[in-house]
Amino acid sequence: MQSINKNVMKWLTAEQALKFLGVRSQTLYANVSRGRIRAKPDPADSRRSLYNGNDVARLAERRPGQRPAETVATQAIGWGDPVLASGISTVANGRLWYRGRDAVRLAETATLEDIAGLLWQGAVMRLHAGRAATKSERTGTPIARLLSAVSERAAVDPPSLGRSPAVLKSEAELLFGGLLAASLGTVTARLDLPVHTHLAKAWRKPQAQDILRRTLVLLADHELNASTFAVRVAASTGDVAVGLPAGWSCDPDRASARRRGARAFVLARRRSPSWRQ
Repeated sequence: MQSINKNVMKWLTAEQALKFLGVRSQTLYANVSRGRIRAKPDPADSRRSLYNGNDVARLAERRPGQRPAETVATQAIGWGDPVLASGISTVANGRLWYRGRDAVRLAETATLEDIAGLLWQGAVMRLHAGRAATKSERTGTPIARLLSAVSERAAVDPPSLGRSPAVLKSEAELLFGGLLAASLGTVTARLDLPVHTHLAKAWRKPQAQDILRRTLVLLADHELNASTFAVRVAASTGDVAVGLPAGWSCDPDRASARRRGARAFVLARRRSPSWRQ
C-alpha cells in the first residue's frame, strides 16, 4: 500500500486504486457500492471508471488488522440488507456494472452467453445438450418444468467444492441448456443458436430478438437482492442446483422479478434500433 498525493491524484484508475489500497477488485467495487469510494466514468473510455483519490486515501489510512468474528458477521448485514464484497456486479452512480464494465453498454452488442463468460471469468458460454426431455417433462407450467429439471440435476450432480473451474463451467453449461429446454417445453435445445433466438422463436416474436438479447444481458446478475443472495448462499454449500430453488422461493408471487424484467425490457426497447410498434 502506498501513500497518495491528494493534490496530484484527484481521480485514480482501478489499477491505481487497487495498488494503493492493497485489496482485490471485488473489495474496491463493494466500497463503491456502499458509498465509501466515489466513482465516475472515465472521460477517455466510458467503459471504465475512475475512483476518487481522497476517498481511496482515507480508506488506505485505515489498517484494519484482525477483526473479531462477531464484527465480520455484524457487517455482513446492514439494516436488514445483505452486504458482501463481490467482484461479480455492483451498482454505482445509478449504473449497473459487471466486473467493472457498464452493463448498459455491454447490452449494445453482447449476448447472454458473452456475459456468462465475463461473470464466470472464462470463455463464452456454450450450451450443452442433455438427454431428451420426456413427454411429462414437456407439460405443465414453465416453473414446474424448471423445478423438475433442477431436482434431477441436484440428485446426480456431485458437490462443486474442490473441483476445477473448467469442469464446473461445463456442468453449468449443461445445466443451463437443460433449464432452457425445460422452460420452453422442447425436446432439446439447438446448440448453434443463442438464448435470445431460442426465446424469440418459441414465443413467435422474431422481430424481438434484439430486445430479448439486451434484456437478458441487463438481467444477467442482480448484485445482492434477496433472490440472488439466497442463491449464492445456498450454492456456497457446494450444490449449485439446490441454489436455484432457494432464489425462486424468495419471491413466490414473482412480483419483484416482474418489475425488474419490465424495467430491463423498457430500457432494451428504447435502445434497440430494431423495435417497431
